[in-house]
Amino acid sequence: MAKVGMLREEDGYVREDGTLVRFDALEGKDRDRARVRVRGLPEGTAVTRLGSWLNATEAMALTAVVSGDRPAQQDRTAVYAVNVMTGEARELDSHPPFPHILIPGIVM
Repeated sequence: MAKVGMLREEDGYVREDGTLVRFDALEGKDRDRARVRVRGLPEGTAVTRLGSWLNATEAMALTAVVSGDRPAQQDRTAVYAVNVMTGEARELDSHPPFPHILIPGIVM
C-alpha cells in the first residue's frame, strides 16, 4: 500500500512533504527505504491525494499548487500516474480550478 507522506510543522500544522510512503498492508509497518520523493511535477505542486492503482507499480495521484506565487485562477488541478517504487510522475489529465471537482478513482 502507499500513502501521501506528511510532516508536522513547528506550529503544529501537518502538510504534504513531497513523498509517497510504501507500507506493508498486513503489518502496517513502513518498509525499508519506503519513503520515495515524487519527481516530474511542476514546481510548487504536491500530491494531495492518492487514488486507485493503475497497474502493479503506479497509483493515480491528485496534485495541488502549494506555492503562493501564482493567482488561484491560473492553477489547474492535475491527475498524475505516480510510480510508487521510483517516484516518477506522468501527467494523465488536467482540469480548470474548481472547488468541488470529482475525479473517478480519487476519494475526496
